[in-house]
Amino acid sequence: MDNHLQHVTLTTGRVHRSERRALAGASIGAAAKLLHEAFEGQEPIVPGTNPPVTMTVTDDGVNCLSVLLRRADAPLSPPVVTIGIAAGECGSGASLWRSLHAVSDPHELATAGQAHPLEPWCADHRESAGVFYVDGAPWRTLQEFECCIAWAFLDCLARRREP
Repeated sequence: MDNHLQHVTLTTGRVHRSERRALAGASIGAAAKLLHEAFEGQEPIVPGTNPPVTMTVTDDGVNCLSVLLRRADAPLSPPVVTIGIAAGECGSGASLWRSLHAVSDPHELATAGQAHPLEPWCADHRESAGVFYVDGAPWRTLQEFECCIAWAFLDCLARRREP
């Protein structure tokens, strides 16, 4: 398994290299628990978010995952953050990258028209109208949460591939 992934913020174009060893194992474990609950069809509340947000996921069954974060007090509202995670080794993230861009005005995204990064990667689209904060354990920032979810998904894929 890779020891790093690229984290891209679509609205700003900022690319951050996430090193797995820089994240606490407990933080990745907490993300894995949320991911497990979401895979079972639940909409878990993400700890440490203010106002609280829920998480839903769509797994392509191969190498990609879409994560939607919505305010818990407005479950039918558009997501405040959309996260895409591509873990494939053969460019399977191209379709996910296009779909992340297709739902927004290209003028809102600094990455419009750019190729997706090398996999593994995670990318987020943050809605400016959906402000919330990550203000507690187990994550210090939204970026840290997103990277922990990505690492938890990579771990999940690795377990699926075990004989």
